[in-house]
Amino acid sequence: TGNPVTVNPTNNTTYTVVGSSAANCSAADQVTVTVNPLPIVNAGQDVAICYGESTLLTATGNAASYAWTGYTGNPVTVNPTSSTTYTVVGSSAANCSAADQVTVTVNPLPIVNAGQDVAICAGETTVLTASGNATVYSWTGYAGNPVTVNPTNNTTYTVVGSSAANCSAADQVTVTVNPLPIVNAGQD
Repeated sequence: TGNPVTVNPTNNTTYTVVGSSAANCSAADQVTVTVNPLPIVNAGQDVAICYGESTLLTATGNAASYAWTGYTGNPVTVNPTSSTTYTVVGSSAANCSAADQVTVTVNPLPIVNAGQDVAICAGETTVLTASGNATVYSWTGYAGNPVTVNPTNNTTYTVVGSSAANCSAADQVTVTVNPLPIVNAGQD
């Protein structure tokens, strides 16, 4: 009833309008509303990265073009410093659009401490113990934590700590090897 009217068809629909004059004469006309489908837009699976890393976000589906909020093109490389949700809008050739989102979770790096630098005498050993909040520690060239080392000269050792989220950080400790003094008791 009335003119104009608002319609919201879910599929292609033809509407007929009948106009009547004051003399009670009438005529009709039709208009077809074509309903274009929304494009399929998929932002991909949620992603977990470690702090400082980047990840590639790729939208897929049947859209003619994709636009990530705040970025140009598709795919896009993102490097968030905290967990972030990204939105992509896909547009069809008929200028219809749909959106999807993906969350990039940023896991913190573990705290890794190789300990204080150490000084030993030549021929001695020392124990290196890593600490922090990592779940696994790995010393370069050694298994386990702590490790016993016996360097023959000044050496820097690196330990890598990994978290349950598979993020890792490293620290170093230097072992200084002091030479033994030269002692001569003289001749018998």
